[in-house]
Amino acid sequence: MSPTALHPAHLSTADTQPGGGPLMFQRCRWCHTASYRRVLCPACGCGDLDEERSAGLGTVRSIKVVRRAAAAPQAVAVVELEEGVRVRSTVIGGRCGADAVFVGDRVEVTEAPGSSPNHPVFRLSGSPLAR
Repeated sequence: MSPTALHPAHLSTADTQPGGGPLMFQRCRWCHTASYRRVLCPACGCGDLDEERSAGLGTVRSIKVVRRAAAAPQAVAVVELEEGVRVRSTVIGGRCGADAVFVGDRVEVTEAPGSSPNHPVFRLSGSPLAR
């Protein structure tokens, strides 16, 4: 795959827009490391990456509630997709707002205001994982 094929300007909206199409990630052809929106493999530096579709399901691995004046709090999280890729995103649908999103919560990608190929939005999809 050529480097221009991975550039966001060359990807169709249906392939990258959360909720409007599948969430895409790359997998290195040499070492099989999965990554999100990279030009080179983070493990081996290879530029030979294949695009794959994610199921859009994952688990919250870290969470920070961001509070800004005159805006509702936002839950900004690192979500680990089932395919092993970690994605920085926003999580919505907390039981009591942004303060009710926890590490271990299961989430799924969704279309929401503020979602973009660079910053997908996830919503809660189930109960926290048993520890």
